[in-house]
Amino acid sequence: RVDVDLDADEAVKIAGRFLAPTLTSGRKGRPHSHWWYVSPGIESCDWKGADGNKLVELRSTGRQTLVAPSTHPDGDAYVWHTETGLKMAEIDGAELTRRLRELATAVLIARHLPPIRTGTEGGGRHDYALAVAGFLLRPGRLGEDLTLKVLKAAWDAKGWPGEKEKREAHRDLEGIVPDTAENLEAGEEVTGGPALEKCAPGIVRLLCKWWGWERRTRETEGKTEEKEERRNQADRLIGYALEDVQELFVDQHGAPHALIADEPVPMTSRCYSWLRRLMWEEEGRSVSGEYLKMAAGTLSAQAEFSGVSRELYTRAAWHEGILYYELRRGKVVRVGPGGWTFEANPPVLFRRYVNLKALPDPEAGGSLDVLDELVNLKSERDRRLFKAYLATLPLEHVGRPIFNASGAMGSGKTTIGRVVKRTWDPTAPETVRFDPRDFLQKAMHAYVVMLDNQNTIPEWAADTLCRLVTGGADSKRRLYTDDEDFIIELRRPAILNGINVPTDRGDVLDRSLVVELERIADGERKTEEQIWELFAREHPGLLGALFDVLSKAIALKPSIKLSRRPRLADWGEYAAAVYEAMGWGAETFLRDWDEVVRVQNQATLDGSPVAQAIIKLMEEHEEVSCTSSKMHALLKEIAEAQGVDVARDKAWPKSARWLWRRIQEVLSLLVAAGIEASRGRDESAKQVTLRKLPKDDGSDGSRSESRTGKAETHANTAQDDGRSNGSGGDNGMPNGREKPPSVTPDKWVVNGYPTHYETTHLRASFD
Repeated sequence: RVDVDLDADEAVKIAGRFLAPTLTSGRKGRPHSHWWYVSPGIESCDWKGADGNKLVELRSTGRQTLVAPSTHPDGDAYVWHTETGLKMAEIDGAELTRRLRELATAVLIARHLPPIRTGTEGGGRHDYALAVAGFLLRPGRLGEDLTLKVLKAAWDAKGWPGEKEKREAHRDLEGIVPDTAENLEAGEEVTGGPALEKCAPGIVRLLCKWWGWERRTRETEGKTEEKEERRNQADRLIGYALEDVQELFVDQHGAPHALIADEPVPMTSRCYSWLRRLMWEEEGRSVSGEYLKMAAGTLSAQAEFSGVSRELYTRAAWHEGILYYELRRGKVVRVGPGGWTFEANPPVLFRRYVNLKALPDPEAGGSLDVLDELVNLKSERDRRLFKAYLATLPLEHVGRPIFNASGAMGSGKTTIGRVVKRTWDPTAPETVRFDPRDFLQKAMHAYVVMLDNQNTIPEWAADTLCRLVTGGADSKRRLYTDDEDFIIELRRPAILNGINVPTDRGDVLDRSLVVELERIADGERKTEEQIWELFAREHPGLLGALFDVLSKAIALKPSIKLSRRPRLADWGEYAAAVYEAMGWGAETFLRDWDEVVRVQNQATLDGSPVAQAIIKLMEEHEEVSCTSSKMHALLKEIAEAQGVDVARDKAWPKSARWLWRRIQEVLSLLVAAGIEASRGRDESAKQVTLRKLPKDDGSDGSRSESRTGKAETHANTAQDDGRSNGSGGDNGMPNGREKPPSVTPDKWVVNGYPTHYETTHLRASFD
């Protein structure tokens, strides 16, 4: 089945003169604008005007049309015009193409028809008819009957004030066409291409292209080159591009693109190959860099002001509750609640990067058990979490955890990362490095970001990773410009591995899924060749099994009601749905994730010298309250006693002004450990208060979350020490408790009572 889309209003008016009767559809406000045929083997084709706008479009395989019961964005409903009683007519492909070319020719001529003379305004239709007839009736072009049919249809497409004007115009055409044909046969000179091009710039080139006629001659066109030849290369190239392009648009970041053969091409130097091909196909010559730049710039401007914006995706796209995953160019899988299938005409567009490698076609009947043969995870819990993570990786619309594989040397840490990467997103190169100059750009050119053998993560990279997995944007200055920004907006899954977890920062661990690998015994170790031969053999079935599980998870997800959620809550619900689909149960996911969180929290506490000092301090006290500077001095003494090099350890706050920031990083973990930290202001001095919670206060996650949710969160600069957050109650103390007695600069307050502070030795003594 194919759809003839009559984009131009003129085409709708006169389509019945050229097309065979068939079933039609349209909108209530624009009826009969789509004509439907059965025409096996026919390919899609566009006929565009000189301005690049479509006049007539033939939609075959690879294109889509909205029909009833859909609704147009302006609210107009689509309808089938079944009142005619017609069914889809079957027609030969060559015959249908010929009829559409004739229709498009009439519409193009109508678009350039001068207005009817009214008094001193308008006129010129007679001269226009002479030029069109002289051009169409040249030897090897259209015959007399078809030329007259096309001209009458073109004139009628513009409409008439009344029947009298219509009859007079038809009589004029009935005289012009045979007279011109007679003059040409007699060898007399008649107006033609040059005159027509003067009346309607661009029309000669288009008609020659559509019908395959020789564009420029000296003999048949009055022994002069057509005006088209005198235009510079850039102008001609723009014309060829407007004929070839399906659409000019901007992406979600405002970057101009051209849609060519259903693929988006950015209007940067990456479009030069396309423009060079057009020039060679049209004129058999090359084009200089200057003209390429001029043409690309003009096309970019048209895209920017076209008013058309389309979102572009890399590998995966979530659209109206359905996942579309691109295996390779022209091969997309559609995954929904009812299963998965190949989608020939996806409603989304994918970016094209040269480093993306092709994926095989998924096959039914595969199993996730093959993963146990490829990776050596230490526990059943980690095996379940790994499979759930791998199954949810294509869900580009949710933030997925940083996958962090740790283990001893020889445990296969790099292998598990490659399995994840090659399953969903094989690229060349396979890994990226932490480089602040181009990390985001390299991440943008992949779907899965793999960082291999990371023992440590720089501070800037930790921040970037957190934004990368949850979704964030950044901008860079575009080259050779003063203030133009190049926007990078990403949400990507990331893979890390190392002997140990490469960071103890709480915000990174909070967004991480850490699994542990067991060292592979020398007698059980497989060669690289064996591992990847097995992977290549099982890859199609593995993809099929993953799509099966993901389809079930998408169907189950709306019914999943978790009593508590992980940091990345949306992903947690999908992961729990995978657990349900695999028969493990959503509650098992919560238990597995609780263990992950417990290990992560302990790692964060272990890596925070401030947290360790606070825990040590509160072993002997119920409450400690003092100014930031004094709290810093006290904790510093404890940290030094614990072996912390406070002068060199980057995690240690170098001044009291930074103390609260470091405490904030572990607030929720301190609550889980039974300690509440808060700030208040006592006259001009900032108070930091540490208090032991009753044993049941920190025993469940919801209470901890509630308390940390009340903690101060705006003290994020080094100048915040002199300000109060005023949280918790009017008296500046959490939970509205009575404020401790004010203290003098040489006093600590412990359990609500002042004690002496030996300032000389920076020691605290408690009664």
